[in-house]
Amino acid sequence: MKTQFLFKNSFLKTISVLIFLIGTIYNGFSQANPRLAVVNLVPNLATVTITNFGDAPVDLSNYWLCLRPGTYRQLSTLSPSGDLNVMPSGSVTVAYNVAVGVESDGLSLYLPNTTSNGGFGEATNLIDFVQWGAAGNIREILAVAQGLWTAGDFISGSAPYTYIGNGMQNGLGFWNPCTVNGGEITGGPFSFTVDGSPDFVSGVSVSGSSGSNATWVITDDRGTILGLPPTVEALEGVDFDGAGVGTCLIWYIRYEDGLEGLDPGNNALTDLSGCYDLSNSIEVVRNEAVDGGEITGGPFTFCVDGEADNVSDISLSGNVGSNSTWVITDDQGTILGLPPTIAAVEGVDFDGAGAGVCLIWHLSYADGLEGLTPGNNALTDLSGTYDLSNSISVTRNAPDGGEITGGPFSFTVDGSPDFVSGVSVSGSSGSNATWVITDDQGTILGLPPTVEALEGVDFDGAGVGTCLIWYIRYEDGLEGLDPGNNALTDLSGCYDLSNSIEVVRNEQIELNVVVFPIPASRFVYVILRGVVNSNPEIELYDMSGNPVNVQTFLRRNFVRINVSSLQPGVYLLAVRDTLTGASTTRQIVVRGGF
Repeated sequence: MKTQFLFKNSFLKTISVLIFLIGTIYNGFSQANPRLAVVNLVPNLATVTITNFGDAPVDLSNYWLCLRPGTYRQLSTLSPSGDLNVMPSGSVTVAYNVAVGVESDGLSLYLPNTTSNGGFGEATNLIDFVQWGAAGNIREILAVAQGLWTAGDFISGSAPYTYIGNGMQNGLGFWNPCTVNGGEITGGPFSFTVDGSPDFVSGVSVSGSSGSNATWVITDDRGTILGLPPTVEALEGVDFDGAGVGTCLIWYIRYEDGLEGLDPGNNALTDLSGCYDLSNSIEVVRNEAVDGGEITGGPFTFCVDGEADNVSDISLSGNVGSNSTWVITDDQGTILGLPPTIAAVEGVDFDGAGAGVCLIWHLSYADGLEGLTPGNNALTDLSGTYDLSNSISVTRNAPDGGEITGGPFSFTVDGSPDFVSGVSVSGSSGSNATWVITDDQGTILGLPPTVEALEGVDFDGAGVGTCLIWYIRYEDGLEGLDPGNNALTDLSGCYDLSNSIEVVRNEQIELNVVVFPIPASRFVYVILRGVVNSNPEIELYDMSGNPVNVQTFLRRNFVRINVSSLQPGVYLLAVRDTLTGASTTRQIVVRGGF
């Protein structure tokens, strides 16, 4: 029994040793073999797929990717699309978020213990390498030393770059570039209003594309795929109105078999994996339906007179839009104010804006409107989706009577016509105008329409007193501008009076004179009596009223007239003191000389 037990025990030990040896042999020959499999490039990002070509699982968490010094990234810190514990023949893709050289660069895969085993400059830590666009990546010399690459080799063509070897094969000959070309699309951009009516694009075409497979791609403005119309006819049959408000982008894609992620809901910019190329994009803007509506009320006319002027009874109908405001502009469209409600519009004091014309509008607009700022022009400076209503005018009149010059005037009421002259006006403005003659209290005596008519008025006929001459500018609707009314108190409307010019109409004064000798043969003497100072003016007429020229000698209140050259007869002598306005007329007799 003991012998049997010993034999049995020896047998079990032998079996255990065999199992250990078999396991040791298996473990010695099975191993993981992670390699770079696909490198896809966009600015500042490389999407890198790593495949395990070995026959044992591998945890890639602590492996490293590197482009150049300063771009070391441990795989566990990246964003994998899959499990970093990769089984044999399995793969995982990570987003390597560094400043990738899309045109030329090189990528290295390093062992987990790199940082503690000589660093990234140690060739034995490098387990895979690829470079594109140009030779000379800083890691190229390490890859050559490891037998992974040949000096001076690089991939020509576009990413993604795909490894086609079996995991044991190295170098440029086992990498394929992606040679598809999405081409260039033309047409648009397009802008539609989402109003329930179908909106279709047209005239879209593509040129310069190449690749085994193709389709059109419609995305939102962030790249999310909304549709994949296979032909341009299908694209031009898409009703963009049904997509609602927003922005679509149209692309054309060329790709090789095996492309993944080209499905609605995925992002065409980040979720595609394989050999492909997207064209440029065409924008399709789907605007919110807006309508500024129709406003009623007015037009309004005010007089700028220092008193508040407000509009009233304005109404709005038919407006559509998620945002709205009222807009007040000048007559050229420059924005003066943005009252948010009708009540705010009716609270605006238009008198404070001075003379001119304002326009009131209603504006409906979608989010994102730019330029809606006082000082900008509502007709030319707005950018976005909006609509202005019709406008209502607000006319702010400010007539100005200006300034009149000429005079003052002084006449003697003596039966001889008296006219003003040299009167003029400057700086006046207003729709209507006339000259106004009043007494010294403002009572209107006459309304000569022109300066010619004014200078044709005979002020001698008005009798003794004082007249005032004015110029008036006024707008339609002025009341009270009639003879007999008072220009200072009885006018009602929008008007302005100028300054006034005084016209004094003096009473005629009989001049006290002594005229001798009568008859006279050589000289007639005139003495002015009752005046201290005088400036006598002498005029001599024959009995037909014709002036007669004579020589005179004046000294203060004394005048000597030489009549020796006159024919004998009776003459009229008119004497006037220009200082006092007093005058008189006397007959003199001239007889023949001795």
